[in-house]
Amino acid sequence: HGSKRMQEIVQAGLNSGKLIEGHARGLSGADLQAYLAAGVTSDHELTSAGALEKLRAGLTIEIRGSHPYLLPDIVAALKTLPHLSSQITVCTDDVPPDMLLEKGGIIALLNLLIEHGLPAVDALRFATLNAALRLQRHDLGLIAAGRRADLVVFDSLEKLVAREVYVGGERLAHAGRLLKPIAPAT
Repeated sequence: HGSKRMQEIVQAGLNSGKLIEGHARGLSGADLQAYLAAGVTSDHELTSAGALEKLRAGLTIEIRGSHPYLLPDIVAALKTLPHLSSQITVCTDDVPPDMLLEKGGIIALLNLLIEHGLPAVDALRFATLNAALRLQRHDLGLIAAGRRADLVVFDSLEKLVAREVYVGGERLAHAGRLLKPIAPAT
């Protein structure tokens, strides 16, 4: 709404080269365009119709798992598009730690998207390549020379269950169990 304080915060982020993540719930039309013009480049406050308008406006949309009741409509809306943009990612905003432990984070969200009819290869691309492109992490997102070898091996694309996990090319987990303890962060 043109708040001087918010304009200064956004400008400080832009000046430092940071990505400006938004919360554009309910914004559309000229208000949405003004939001983008201010420097915001993504949003995770989505409804099905809003998601498509935001994509068309140029925002990266971040589908989140904390509002699972919205997912069927969002998937249905995405399936109306002629192709799925690289501007579609996923996130775990507003998911409490106990729920992350119980149900999982991104993998739980991907499984919900698949259950609602999104092809698994598209859901996986949202979480890998598209996310790496959004975050400007050119070392992630693909299996290719010069990229980090962080990989998850699944038995099936019908329900994603991690069989093996590799980090930096080293196998760290198999069948849901760590193979060695994780070193503390330094």
